Amino acid sequence: MRAGATPVFADIDPKSYNLDPESVAPGNYVKDPSRHSRRPLGLPAEMNPIVDVAERYGVTVIEDAAQAIGAAYHGQNVGTIGSMGCFSFFPSKNLGGSGDGGIVTTNDANYADRLRLLRVHGSRQKYQYEISGH
Repeated sequence: MRAGATPVFADIDPKSYNLDPESVAPGNYVKDPSRHSRRPLGLPAEMNPIVDVAERYGVTVIEDAAQAIGAAYHGQNVGTIGSMGCFSFFPSKNLGGSGDGGIVTTNDANYADRLRLLRVHGSRQKYQYEISGH
């Protein structure tokens, strides 16, 4: 809401409880059961069709990979498929810390710069604030 975005709701796949790509945009995507990690970590959504739709409409994909450390989708680590991946280290997660914590991954220099700025209250230099950060 701070960014001025409007939430758009989509349905889930009742078998995996992940985002159903068909509910994001019209299309007849083939479900690929081989996408699941053989390890008991995470259950990736059908990322290829989601990324395809996002690219078509100019939408950024931010992966919720909170409990998907070590999971893969077609050989690619979850959290590295979209523009950003978000992982949680909250104590109840599968890679828990001693308090609130997490990490955001990206290979985009502009996103990385913005994320670094947000994490230090919008300041690159002490007492000089470019934006309202966290």
